[in-house]
Amino acid sequence: MTKRAAVATQGLAVVLGGRRVIEDVSIRLAPGAMVAIVGPNGAGKTTVLRAMAGLLPPAAGDVAIDGTSLARVRPADRARRIAYLPQGHVFHWPMPVADVVALGRLPHGASLTDLRPADRHAVERAMRATGVAEFADRPVTTLSGGERARVALARVLAVEADTVLADEPVTSLDPRYQLVVLDILRNLARAGHAVVTVLHDLGLAARHADRMIVLSSGRVVADGAPDAVLSTGLLREVFGVEAYRAETEQGPVVVPWRLV
Repeated sequence: MTKRAAVATQGLAVVLGGRRVIEDVSIRLAPGAMVAIVGPNGAGKTTVLRAMAGLLPPAAGDVAIDGTSLARVRPADRARRIAYLPQGHVFHWPMPVADVVALGRLPHGASLTDLRPADRHAVERAMRATGVAEFADRPVTTLSGGERARVALARVLAVEADTVLADEPVTSLDPRYQLVVLDILRNLARAGHAVVTVLHDLGLAARHADRMIVLSSGRVVADGAPDAVLSTGLLREVFGVEAYRAETEQGPVVVPWRLV
């Protein structure tokens, strides 16, 4: 397995609107593992992911890649090493899908008007992996919300970054493509990338992630294997629910069942 860069936060705090929304978050990502960040609305999941991508400055602590603070990493280098998929998948211009995916090659010095063979191959692989190759020539603005979500993921895959940060990547997807996308992310991890995804579906997170991090009120309250993290007590305390749980050969099944 190729050694890849590892992103880590140490004592991270983030201030937004004059309020500390993240406090003392320390997370180290391991290449080869898929991590799911879960937590109630407003827990700080997206904020942590954006800080890891270098999009929010820490008020305290640090974010580093292979031990080097992101503040000292050139933006172009950071863009090659960390690929960030935001939630929302909003496209404002009717660009062909293939061109949207090719934007993922810009950190490598590519030009949309003259892609090199390596760039074209990366774009083609990303479109095939996400099932959007058939839309290559269509304006992205003509696609459905779920199709646009897959195009956005393809753009991230085309970067071929060491670390992939995906914020709610299965929102708006039908059940089949929820599984397809999470399988893509898990296979990236198996290939040696560090993969972090924010998820709201605890069952999907438990079945696909190697590790789960639970945030509540801007702090990490649990970090470990899904079986250990999703305890009855944590589900009640953090999410305010009781859940149906079952163990299968493919992993745990967790379904929120009733309010507490």
